[in-house]
Amino acid sequence: DEIFGSYYFDVKKHPIINNPLSFKKPGLNENLAEFFGIMIGDGGMSHRQVYITLHHLDDAAYIKRVAKMIKKLFGVTPSIYHEPEFSVKNIVISRSKLVEYLNSLGLAIGDKIRNKIDIPIWIKQNDNFKIACLRGLVDSDGSVFNHNYKVKNKWYSYKKLDFTSASPDLINSVFQIL
Repeated sequence: DEIFGSYYFDVKKHPIINNPLSFKKPGLNENLAEFFGIMIGDGGMSHRQVYITLHHLDDAAYIKRVAKMIKKLFGVTPSIYHEPEFSVKNIVISRSKLVEYLNSLGLAIGDKIRNKIDIPIWIKQNDNFKIACLRGLVDSDGSVFNHNYKVKNKWYSYKKLDFTSASPDLINSVFQIL
């Protein structure tokens, strides 16, 4: 119980604060594994929110795709906030129970590097889940590019895949999967 100005507010009986917002709990599947890849790359969680930060122009189509994926997976329409000063859009889901669920499946709350982020074991144990998770990881923290170079007056061009992370455990897991 707290007093705000002249208003008496009973926190224990409050109809909004004490009723967590609902969501659909998906089973383990390829879409959830891909979502985990996106979250491991460009996402994060606080104790009450799940968020994914993407470039507002370069990732415009991808933002729509991720928002549809979230709606399909969890039955929740995420909020999208534009931060033009940083050239990003944040896809946000405010659901403390969703945070708890994702955390129970292996996503860390808070700093991913300090928490030694890695691909969860349930993904590593299924080939289809591994591929889906890698798709999300490469979409967020990877790229595909043409590598052009010249040797003895002959030009070569190859497609190359690039993936980067500050997490040694994650880099090792991606290497093992590839």
